[in-house]
Amino acid sequence: MAIRRTSRCRVRWVRVLAGLAGVAALASGCGQGSPGSPGQVDIGAALPHLGDLPDGYRVGDDGGCGQITLENADEGLVRLLELGAPTPPRICKREISRAWSQRDDSEPPLVLAETVEWKDPQVAAQAFASLPDVARWTNGTSLTPIGRPAGMGDESETYTSTTALVGGQPDGAATAIAWREDAVTGLVIVAGIDGGRAEPLARRLAGVMLTRLRDPSEPTDAKLDDRTVALDDPALDVAVWWLGERWTSPVDGSVFELASSSALAPPGSGPGSRAEIQYVPEGSVGGGGITVAMWRTADWTAFAGTRLGTLAFDPPCGQTRTVSHSEGSARLITIAGGGDTDPAAGCGSASGASRSWAVATLGQDVVTVDLPPCLACVAPVPSSGPIDTPDGVIAVLQSLERRPGP
Repeated sequence: MAIRRTSRCRVRWVRVLAGLAGVAALASGCGQGSPGSPGQVDIGAALPHLGDLPDGYRVGDDGGCGQITLENADEGLVRLLELGAPTPPRICKREISRAWSQRDDSEPPLVLAETVEWKDPQVAAQAFASLPDVARWTNGTSLTPIGRPAGMGDESETYTSTTALVGGQPDGAATAIAWREDAVTGLVIVAGIDGGRAEPLARRLAGVMLTRLRDPSEPTDAKLDDRTVALDDPALDVAVWWLGERWTSPVDGSVFELASSSALAPPGSGPGSRAEIQYVPEGSVGGGGITVAMWRTADWTAFAGTRLGTLAFDPPCGQTRTVSHSEGSARLITIAGGGDTDPAAGCGSASGASRSWAVATLGQDVVTVDLPPCLACVAPVPSSGPIDTPDGVIAVLQSLERRPGP
């Protein structure tokens, strides 16, 4: 079947390729060729997204679109790249991993998918014949063909592996389906569950990829937004207090947007806060942000007994006051001066630097706003804006609302 060519870029939530030797990231992150280039197929739009899997998954950082280059390529791959000269093959890949702490046996911890557009169908056919070598280079997984075509595209094959990186461990079992259609090859790897469950899912996702490649008309922007996935974990055992997905500070009108969230859901899974939310200034990629963390009371009590907890809750040179909230109260802590937190040294000079944070009891849990994450962080810093002032932290605290549960 002919692949529909397109000049539209539909994938907006794209992560930069990380840790992939020999792949040059494209500035646009778009999977289609530029006007006049040999390829005009939107191979990025073909990749699986969060809507293709059950709730509880998030997009990994090792993904995006780029060009395959000769850097660190072995002899076989070098020959393929030379056949495609002068235009390097374009690759798009995506990693989708399980974010929720609990899953049933049919839900894999990890799904990897990639599409590559080669110079022409002849080069693509040679690449497909060497697909285990290509895959080992593009994603680090060793694949073994089992001689069972998947019955899709111009050609296809089923593979198994025992080298998938699952949960930080390099020896995970996986099943993969690869296909070629025209000048494009595709691969989807389902890792961390047994082959009897992995193969049907890999086949379904491979079929979805081919359907989108032939007709990339489905927008996928919203289906790559995983910023609140961790907060929806049914096993999360604290209430979530947040500012919504977008918040305007009443102090100066600056706008902040939700950047990410994380959670430790299983009981006893680790010390510290159970959930954390990061906000950044609208249009920013970092800096001058807001961190809201939720703690079980017992976990906060344990943390407060540590050196960092004691220093953060009652610093020697800090000024504290009580701040009200409709669901409880908070302790606002501010350190001002030149950065010396030793009372014997005069608690620092009047440099204008300061740092403020808050510890609140809201309902049954403890909520912190911009709590210093390290001993050296319990010190004044140059302000990056009104949000870092006592009034800014109070505005954040008093704007926190309980997020409805899943």
